[in-house]
Amino acid sequence: MKKIIGTMALIVWLCNTLVSVHAYELHPISLTLEEMGRNSSGVFRLQNTTERPLTFEISAARRVLKDGYYNELEDADEDFIIMPPQAYIEPGDFQVFRVRYLGNKVLDQAVGYRIIFYQLPVDLAPVEGSGVQFVMHVHAPVFVVPRGTVPEIYSEIDYTDLHNETRFEADFFDRDNPYGVIVLTNHGNGMQDLSRGQLQVEFENGESRTLTWREFSPAVFVRHILPGGESRIPVEGLQLGIESRAVSAQFISS
Repeated sequence: MKKIIGTMALIVWLCNTLVSVHAYELHPISLTLEEMGRNSSGVFRLQNTTERPLTFEISAARRVLKDGYYNELEDADEDFIIMPPQAYIEPGDFQVFRVRYLGNKVLDQAVGYRIIFYQLPVDLAPVEGSGVQFVMHVHAPVFVVPRGTVPEIYSEIDYTDLHNETRFEADFFDRDNPYGVIVLTNHGNGMQDLSRGQLQVEFENGESRTLTWREFSPAVFVRHILPGGESRIPVEGLQLGIESRAVSAQFISS
């Protein structure tokens, strides 16, 4: 099963032709910060792995909850200081970006952001008469989690067919959804990182499995669950070899 990684979104725009290119490496792929104090800042390291110089502009956006998902974005440059705000990186070189949260109001729950590295267009022109341009934008998740906030994860099994489900790729799942989809919803005010826990699943035939993050991560589309958000995990994607419907599931935080 293909794994769709929700901790980093990579958007590629190509003009006139389709080019497969690995332009740069970002480390880490996400940050978790506190609202204030020494832990309210972090760093990203962006390395140019191409043979051409790359130029970037960096901005911040706040993630907005809609229909259980934080896919909508709104400008939030005022909530962060990002240094440097622009960068020119030579081939093989890297740039360190320092990110500090500056929110001007007290938070009552965890908040999600994206630090967006906008690459400015570069003209490759590899073939005479057919100029090719590409720009790649990396959205690095940043979570601001105030002290004292706590996630509360509730679970249920959804047996609704997947024919209208756009989050799961049709080539990998039975659209009739015979085994169910585990829905984990955060009713608390903190952020839950699913890698920090286990998933316990009970089946209609009496079998049960307790899975580590390494075992259930290939089926996870949303790893970090913000307040009010959810993560949907197809039981079929767990590849447990159990041909039985799931009847219950529980996430056990460690």
